[in-house]
Amino acid sequence: MTKDVLITPGSGNIDFKNLDVTQAYIRLEDDNDLVIVTNSGNLVIGDASSDIYIGDGTANIDIVFPADGEIRGSGNQTITLGSAGDSIRYGS
Repeated sequence: MTKDVLITPGSGNIDFKNLDVTQAYIRLEDDNDLVIVTNSGNLVIGDASSDIYIGDGTANIDIVFPADGEIRGSGNQTITLGSAGDSIRYGS
C-alpha cells in the first residue's frame, strides 16, 4: 500500500493518495471556507475516548462533543440546532 500526500499551491489542495488515487482532499476556497472531501463519504474527527471541541481551544470554546455522545456548550452558551422550519430528529 503506497500512501502519499500531495500539496498543490496553485489549487490550494492537499490531496491524500493511496496507490496514486486521491482518496481525500482538503482545500481552502477563495471565500476562506475550508472544504474536506473523502471518497468514502465518511469524515471522522476524534474517537470515542476523548472530547471534541469546536472553538479556539481556550475559554472561548463554543461547542463540546463529549466522548459520551452529548452535545453541550462549555459555559453559558445557547446551543441552537436548526432554525424555523427545520426538522430535528433523534434516535429512541
